[in-house]
Parts: sequence; C-alpha cells; structure tokens
Amino acid sequence: MLKTNTKTNSKKLTDAICRSLPRLDKRYYKTGDYPGLEFWVMPSGIRTWKIQYRIKGVKDPLRKKLGNFPVVGVVETTRRIKKIATEIYDGVDPRQREKVEVLKLQLGQVIKT
Repeated sequence: MLKTNTKTNSKKLTDAICRSLPRLDKRYYKTGDYPGLEFWVMPSGIRTWKIQYRIKGVKDPLRKKLGNFPVVGVVETTRRIKKIATEIYDGVDPRQREKVEVLKLQLGQVIKT
C-alpha cells in the first residue's frame, strides 16, 4: 500500500517571515504562494520579489522584478503577480509592455519641449 503525503513543509510567506530571513554569503530565494513567485535575499541584505515565467517561442524562462520587500509587501506582490499572470495568459509579454510605456513617456517628454 502506497502512502501519499498531502502535507508539505512549506509555509505561506508573510511579512514577518520575509523580514526574518537571514542574509547569507550567496544569494538565495524562497518560493512564494503563487506559481512562479520568488522572494530573493541578496548578500547585501536587499530583499526582492521576482516572477519567473515562460513566453511561447522563448526557450529559457524569464524573470521580472516586482519590487523590493519593505516597499512592496506580500499583499501588493500578490496583486501585481495576478495582473502579470493574466497578461502572460493573454499572450502579452511584460517586457514588451514596459518598453511601450517607456517609449510613451519619452515621446511625452519630446512633445512637451
């Protein structure tokens, strides 16, 4: 008879857990509660949220920074990642969307001058 273990040892990431993670000699990450969400702790002590995702036609997985930890908390990160996940599902690459927004800002600056 096979036993299946339905319990996992992973805990949901909370602000308290993110604050208490120690900084080490090398960077490391903890997986978040949403697929693709990662919480990175750098040797310098900076704590960053990142999402790892795949786009059709691109061989390697891509990463996008969502923000640094004290500024962007767990709730805000979940809201941002859900928005990005729906964009990816709709076929929109977040990198391309950012490029378009930057070009719009630059065009706005040129028009104002």
